[in-house]
Amino acid sequence: MNRFLLKGLASVFTMAVMFGTVSCSDDDDDSKPVAVSAVSVSPATATVKVGESVTLSATITPSDAAEKTITWTSSDDKIATVDAGKVTGVAEGSATITATTKDGGKTATSTVTVSKDAPASKEVILEGNITSDLTLNAADKNFLKGFVYVKPGATLTIEAGSVIKGISVNPGEKAASLIIEPGAKIMAVGTVEKPIVFTSDKPAGQRLTGDWGGLIICGNARVNRVTRPTIEGGPDTPYGNTTSDEFNGESSGKLKYVRIEFAGYPLEPDKEINGLTFGGVGSGTEVEFIQVSYSNDDSYEWFGGTVNAKHLIAYHGWDDDFDTDFGYSGNLQFLLSVRDKDIADTSDSNGFESDNDGDGSSNTPLTKPVFSNVTLIGPFYGKVSDKTQAEVEAKTADAANGAKGGKFQAAMHLRRNTSLNVYNSVFTGWPYGLRATDKKGSANDGAIVKNVILAGMWSNFYDDEKFSENFFNRAGMNNTILETTNAIISKDGDYSSVVASAVQGADFADAVLNNSFFEKVTYKGAFDGTNDWTKGWANFDPQNTEY
Repeated sequence: MNRFLLKGLASVFTMAVMFGTVSCSDDDDDSKPVAVSAVSVSPATATVKVGESVTLSATITPSDAAEKTITWTSSDDKIATVDAGKVTGVAEGSATITATTKDGGKTATSTVTVSKDAPASKEVILEGNITSDLTLNAADKNFLKGFVYVKPGATLTIEAGSVIKGISVNPGEKAASLIIEPGAKIMAVGTVEKPIVFTSDKPAGQRLTGDWGGLIICGNARVNRVTRPTIEGGPDTPYGNTTSDEFNGESSGKLKYVRIEFAGYPLEPDKEINGLTFGGVGSGTEVEFIQVSYSNDDSYEWFGGTVNAKHLIAYHGWDDDFDTDFGYSGNLQFLLSVRDKDIADTSDSNGFESDNDGDGSSNTPLTKPVFSNVTLIGPFYGKVSDKTQAEVEAKTADAANGAKGGKFQAAMHLRRNTSLNVYNSVFTGWPYGLRATDKKGSANDGAIVKNVILAGMWSNFYDDEKFSENFFNRAGMNNTILETTNAIISKDGDYSSVVASAVQGADFADAVLNNSFFEKVTYKGAFDGTNDWTKGWANFDPQNTEY
């Protein structure tokens, strides 16, 4: 393990210049409690009927702050009272609801308007088939029961600020899942102040990975299969087009400012539903500002199609963060993943996993997504020299819903004839940086890893595999290896130092990046060092959020 040690002051100086700061050691961090730096309240504005209630949620940053006590107050109890975030309308008017932290006295507010004409809240349970246009309202208590299919020709519209809870089931039963079929649409457009949330129906403190199924969007865009595939995990929905590109520009709707929490149910062993699945979805679909947290399988998976996406977060997922298969060829930019060292899958969890297909065939179109500005924070970081190979192989905990604990593998596992391209990105804290083969085949010659940093891996290449090493070090790729994560990770599960300190040196010269989708920024990774695009709508402590 000596190759992981810092090699003198020159290395320290180089990293300090590149990342802006070198954080304290793990020992220093462990010696003092983590203070609250900020608190936010969601939604920032709300409307409630006289005599009814609405629940506000407060999120503390960082998520591992030692003190999480919140005091709630109302500016006018004659208009609205508040108890632990639950605001009850008393009389018409507006009241400012303030959340104050015990540690540091940080505050955030929400304006609640009380009206006798506000729509009354009701319980809405979606189940079976949705065959005509339907709107879910934020004021209602919305639930999913079993497999819910939005059928071709129908549009499901979800109002900003809506919370949709998947109803829990016993092992082996069909878990609550929302399936948008080819020819149907979902219009789920939240805002920074009013994100749309899909989550568990369990109370705060009792939620688990895989409490419900997940969100599945299917379209008619191209896949590289001989016959139309059916979505994995149990739903009986075929998707994609096996012969024509006619529907590659098709729209399946809009998904913006959406959180998906505690999804990914295992109906059968190795047949789990992902947090967010795309099957043959076309590029007319708009996807931006999405967070998938505590998914029991992959956080995101794309099976063919051409859909593009920006500003995606994968947080504490079970298996892979970003999985691409079946000829997927969309563009993706500004992606963040943060892993939990105690949550991994028996199939070996990765940041990227990418195949042309399961057999590594040459079926076209090849899987060739283009990623840029990705930051993947792996489960292991800090003093790499203190780790041992035995820890790499250590099993993680089993899930309460029956999923078996596994182990972590690589920041990028590119295999089975994939032609994935990734640029201007930072990968840190994994057992392996890159594995470009498996027993069914290696990455395609057209796969590109360029202008990428591997930092603080236990081993940069899987089992010192020469193919992977040569692939990473090809001429003109401008890739970099650093031996520590300390320059970019300051605390367990905290990405604040990544947000605050940009990695300069992005390059958008390659032709695949020369289109209107990619923002031509100057930095590598997901953040510019100034603007935190997760702020306000994302939630890094969904376990303790009251819905």
